Parts: sequence; C-alpha cells; structure tokens
Amino acid sequence: MNLESCRHCGHMVPETATSCPSCGAHFRRPRGVDSGFHFLYWGLSYRRKFVRTLWLLSLSPILLLFPKVSVGHIQLGPVGFISTLVVGVAQLIYTYAMWKKLEA
Repeated sequence: MNLESCRHCGHMVPETATSCPSCGAHFRRPRGVDSGFHFLYWGLSYRRKFVRTLWLLSLSPILLLFPKVSVGHIQLGPVGFISTLVVGVAQLIYTYAMWKKLEA
C-alpha cells in the first residue's frame, strides 16, 4: 500500500483515501476510467469524455448527407447537424472545465 502525506496536516494516508483520517481534509481524486476502451460514457474520466465528445462531434457532418429525411415539415439533416453542433460544443466546454478543475 502506497502512502502519501496530507497537504493540510502532514499525516501519512493511503493513496486511495478520499479524506484524511487525522484532519478530515478531502482529497480530489480523478474518478472514472482513463485508459483502454470503456463502452459506457458515464464511466469515463473527464479527459476521456472530452476526447470522445470531440471525436463524435467531428462525425456530425455525416448528418448533412441525409437532407431528405424529415419528420413532418422539419428536415432532420440540417436541424440534426446544427443541434448536434450546439449541444456538442456546450458539452466540450463543460467537460474541459471539469477536467481542468479536477486536475488543479
């Protein structure tokens, strides 16, 4: 078992601890899978979520290849592309901010 010192009191605690047993200070630990392939999005770290969102966002222009698909009077090609782009960019900003917040 690897030990590290608490930044607040200097007490030695395990690397897997989420808080110091001596002073109660909480440690920020990255959660989620950060290596290899993980099928579920929710089990990934924020860095991996950022990379996966970036890849999926780069594939969104494929929606423009199907301009004739529609529901009622709404064509899904352009609307799907624009909505995917807006939601994807918002998600990129959020995952990047959380990734950097947990890194600090």
